[in-house]
Amino acid sequence: MRTADGATGAAPRPEHQDPLLAWIDVRVLPQVSEDPVVVDVEVPLTDRVRNSAGVLNGGIVATVMDMAGGVAAARATGTRAISTSAMNVQYVAPVRVGPARARATVVRTGRRSVVASLELVDDGDDGRVAAIGTISLVVRED
Repeated sequence: MRTADGATGAAPRPEHQDPLLAWIDVRVLPQVSEDPVVVDVEVPLTDRVRNSAGVLNGGIVATVMDMAGGVAAARATGTRAISTSAMNVQYVAPVRVGPARARATVVRTGRRSVVASLELVDDGDDGRVAAIGTISLVVRED
């Protein structure tokens, strides 16, 4: 079911997804690769995620990239006890059409940490790169 702003409503969500991510309609796409672990996460460009200029809000860009990195780290380590310790994002172009797709590629998995490269593209604008970055995550001892 779609709401007036184009977001889906009341659809079942994976148990690991928090309410904010459900509200902005983020979804994890089927796994691309297991070696290295590559994860794609997508968010539609709706009124919920647009800023006053009509493009994807920069905070949402970072959030979606963080989620992709977290899912990739969880898959690489086999645990959900993962926390972001550092993330760097360079915004290179606005997402005007959507959906936006973030890809995280695990580049290193250690006993206590994971590092991944990040890229976010505007799929509706021929896959134009909108942001790039890196993320470091720690494996917690929960």
